[in-house]
Amino acid sequence: MMNLPIVFGDVVRTLRKENGHTQERFANVCGINRTYMTDIEVGRRRPTIEVCRRICVGLNIELSTLFVAIEAAGYSVLLPQQRPESDLSTPDS
Repeated sequence: MMNLPIVFGDVVRTLRKENGHTQERFANVCGINRTYMTDIEVGRRRPTIEVCRRICVGLNIELSTLFVAIEAAGYSVLLPQQRPESDLSTPDS
């Protein structure tokens, strides 16, 4: 199973860059310390839902969009035997 903090950080970094933000500028927009943002992006932190909300505000997206992007990056909370038949052919890592 993929590591959620790593996948989350990768998705946040990708979306931040797609929006043209430097990490420092993005952290300021989100009201988050830059070093904390670094830790999020490299998977060393597990942000609260409030921090996730701030990140979404900074990206101008809904929380659901962030979660869909995490799933699209390959993360699933379901074990392989719990996934619908159509998802069983997708590798976990």
